Amino acid sequence: MEILKEIKDWRSIRFFKNQKIEKEKILCILEAGRLAPSWQNLQPWHFLALENEDEKKEISKLIVTRKMTERAPLLIVILGNMEGFDMGIAKKRIKEQVGDKMSDEQMTKYLNNKKASPVLNSHPVLLSRLLEQVSYASSFMTLEARHQGLGVCIVGGIENNLSEKSEKYDEVKKILNIPEHYDILTVLCVGYENETVEKRSRKDLKEIASFGAFGKAE
Repeated sequence: MEILKEIKDWRSIRFFKNQKIEKEKILCILEAGRLAPSWQNLQPWHFLALENEDEKKEISKLIVTRKMTERAPLLIVILGNMEGFDMGIAKKRIKEQVGDKMSDEQMTKYLNNKKASPVLNSHPVLLSRLLEQVSYASSFMTLEARHQGLGVCIVGGIENNLSEKSEKYDEVKKILNIPEHYDILTVLCVGYENETVEKRSRKDLKEIASFGAFGKAE
């Protein structure tokens, strides 16, 4: 059995052709993110597609690898909604999924459990759960971009609430009209490849996977 070619042939691409990406391909990438799984289907994210040079330069002010993001034809800024784990909406989504199989009492008990409801936890825990959620969407979009024949690099070195938020962070959010309760968590650099990247070594499956107990072979 073969795994997806897009996974098997994955390479991070940092140099791109000066070529505009077709709108249809961009929409397919964004649609892949829209379809990604999330806790109770709350979808606590927003995807900001940037092609304009000035807009790309603004977001690049927050990124360690600034030159790479500035030269990428397309940046997809993945925003996490800090208000996206709303308890009322969660109840509605659960009802949509289970109908009458869960009583109001059972639902209240479930949602009042910190292990289940991110919103009941501290801000750092809430932020980490939000990052977990958007990682699913970024993975889906990355694979779809590869499927569309495009190169991608996932950027994590960003000045934000996970690192060292400053006045510059707030200024960039204001310029790009990003609401207060949305955090910039990840950026995807996307474009047609302009480099050949050799396959990188990966750990053997036996080193990173076990069966039944840690370290136990198949």
